Amino acid sequence: MLQISDLVAGYGAADVLHGIDLHVGGGEVVCLLGSNGAGKTTLARCVAGLLKPRSGSVTADGDRLDGLAPSQRVRRGIALVPEDRGLFGGLTVADNLELGGFRHGRRHAVDRLPLVMDIFPPLASLLRRSAGTLSGGEQQMTAIGRALMADPRYLVLDEPSLGLSPGMTRQILKAMRALADDGIGIVLIEQNAALALGVSDRAAVIQRGRIAVTGSARTLMSDPMVIHAYLGGRGSV
Repeated sequence: MLQISDLVAGYGAADVLHGIDLHVGGGEVVCLLGSNGAGKTTLARCVAGLLKPRSGSVTADGDRLDGLAPSQRVRRGIALVPEDRGLFGGLTVADNLELGGFRHGRRHAVDRLPLVMDIFPPLASLLRRSAGTLSGGEQQMTAIGRALMADPRYLVLDEPSLGLSPGMTRQILKAMRALADDGIGIVLIEQNAALALGVSDRAAVIQRGRIAVTGSARTLMSDPMVIHAYLGGRGSV
């Protein structure tokens, strides 16, 4: 289980997160909803080790991750797909994917590549293309594929639908549901609440750095506050 406990974090003198508690089990998709500036990306950065929290803890299957560098957290099974995707535009898709697995050695990267191709078949014909020439959807598949090359136990996705068509968003989220069904725990940070809740097991709403509402995805689909704020007044998905 990925466990976030009483996490306080921020930038400079300002706190952004104020005592966040959240857990994600293996094989589970937990959707994190919230407006811009609520603290979702800050939470993702703390989990990945890109931002040191002021207090609180992050553990993965009982192992404390406090003080570990991002590369060490990758070895412990934590992978982040950042909002900006973080691809190396001048490198090929194949090179970007291989970089995702380099911490485990080249042999590991070679062995993992067919799995990524199974999840995102369109990438098979794009391996020699420069990542910077890809469409938004192709870049997102590459970014997620690169994270999967590290063989993660827990995957954190920050706004995977950003800039994508509704059809491509559905394809990406369907793939995330399939990964969870294979045992990966997924934290899904997403603005498209309707689609995200549709593939999630549980969900939480973060407001001003605090968890305001939490529950099963189905329950939150009918929560008046969630409907008003994130589902455009619609009571069903």
